[in-house]
Amino acid sequence: MKKQTFFILFAICMIGQVFVSAQNTGSYKQPQPTQIQSNPNNNKNGSIVIFVAHPSLKESKANAALLTEARLIPSVRVVDLYINPKKDFNLEEHTQIVSEASAIVLQFPFYFASAPSQMKKWIDEVFYTFSQKEIIRDKPLLVVTTTGSEESAYRSGGRNMFTMDELLRPYQLMTTYSGMEWRTPFVVYGMSTEQADENLATACKQYKEVLLSLLTTQRSTLVRPAKKTVPKLSAPKDRELTPEKRSIN
Repeated sequence: MKKQTFFILFAICMIGQVFVSAQNTGSYKQPQPTQIQSNPNNNKNGSIVIFVAHPSLKESKANAALLTEARLIPSVRVVDLYINPKKDFNLEEHTQIVSEASAIVLQFPFYFASAPSQMKKWIDEVFYTFSQKEIIRDKPLLVVTTTGSEESAYRSGGRNMFTMDELLRPYQLMTTYSGMEWRTPFVVYGMSTEQADENLATACKQYKEVLLSLLTTQRSTLVRPAKKTVPKLSAPKDRELTPEKRSIN
C-alpha cells in the first residue's frame, strides 16, 4: 500500500513538472548570436570609423582629448586596437565595421618615427586583407597623429630632419596601393612642450571640423596617371656592370 501511494505521488509530481515545463517553454526565447552593435546613424554614405592605437589610452592626454571631441559626432565610431592586445583581431567583425564606414581614420601617437605596434599588427593582419577590394575602394583614409616635439623640429635641417609628410609616406603608399583616397594627415605637434595645452585646444576644434569634412565632402574618383613608358638605355660594353657589382643593391 505504501509503495502504491509513493508511486502515485511520484507520478503526480512528474506530471506537474511536465506541465510547468511546457508553460515555461512557451515564453522562452532562444538566445540570438551576438551581433556587432553599430550606431543607427552609421551608413555607407556618411559614417567614420576611427581605429586608434594607444598603449595606455586611459592615461593619454592628447589622443584621449581628440577622441572625446570626435565622439560628439553621432556618425563617428571608435575602435580601440589595444582593448585586447594579446588576442588576435576578429577579422569578420572588423570587415563589417569597415564595410559600414564611408571613411577610415588611423589615429596614434608618433613613437620613434612610427606608430605603436598594434597599429602595425592591424595593418598586417586586417587591413592587408582589404587591399584593392571593393570594401575600401575610393574611401578616404586619414592619418591622425600626435608628436612630442614642436612642428619646427620636423623639417630639413631640423632636430628630427624630416617633415611629417615624409615620415608618413609609407601610409600614403599603403593607401594608394589599396585603392583608397589619401587625405592630408592631421598632425598635432608639441605635446611635450610648454605650448601643449594651447596646441591641443586648437587641435580639438580643428579635428572636429576635419572629421565633418570627411562626411560632407563628396568622395572624389581616383584618377591615376597613365604609366609612362621609359625607354631602356643600354650602357656601352666597356661600362657594363659586372654581375658582382650588380648584386650590391
